[in-house]
Amino acid sequence: MGFIGLCLNAMLPEPSLLAIYALGLWDGFFASLGVTALLAATPALVGRENLMQAGAITMLTVRLGSVISPMVGGLLLATGNVAWNYGLAAAGTFITTLTLLRLPLLPPPPQPREHPLKSLMAAIRFLFSNPLIGGIALLGGLLTMASAVRVLYPALAGEWQMSASEIGILYAAIPLGAACGALTSGNLAQSARPGLIMLLATLASFIAIGFFSLMPVVGAGRVVPGDFRLAERHQFAAAVHPDPDPDAGRDARAH
Repeated sequence: MGFIGLCLNAMLPEPSLLAIYALGLWDGFFASLGVTALLAATPALVGRENLMQAGAITMLTVRLGSVISPMVGGLLLATGNVAWNYGLAAAGTFITTLTLLRLPLLPPPPQPREHPLKSLMAAIRFLFSNPLIGGIALLGGLLTMASAVRVLYPALAGEWQMSASEIGILYAAIPLGAACGALTSGNLAQSARPGLIMLLATLASFIAIGFFSLMPVVGAGRVVPGDFRLAERHQFAAAVHPDPDPDAGRDARAH
């Protein structure tokens, strides 16, 4: 519904900025609910012993789509208008929803009802009681904040005199790094020290953002953002590898 509204708004002679904010909030809220529900159902669908591999496959497919979509969007912007982008996104979302209708019913296991705030506090206590998972969650939060470099892309587009298609390729660099991370994170199941690998990947991502400020060349700048998502996929895999506790999976998915 959000993309349909954005498409209709883009077709107006004077599109409403307030409508863009409202529909963006609508789409982000319900998309987050859907992704959280799907990831929460993953252990029941594939088995907890296959959770890390299933997470890597899921992230790989999602990120491959995220690599393609910005490039396609940039081409559509260069050759058409914004309404085509939103219309295509609405059609793709509808087709995806149809495939999810075939998932089996997964009733929650019998358990006492708990207030959401109490559940949140239990998750926080779990983070503090488990130094490994807590440290991974902290690094994941720092990576998320550092990857906000994307907000600079519109300014960089003017500074580097980029076309619409080049901007799409720049945005595609981030999910491309995530896809590479998903391909390599499955090997962490055989690693004796997954935490060390995650730390090194995280350190590399922070070094990369430092070099990003020294790169006035568009081609070189595309390489840097993808390193964040590569480190993030390793962070997720390291979180679910050492501890099959349901709170560990929930905390890893929170990133």
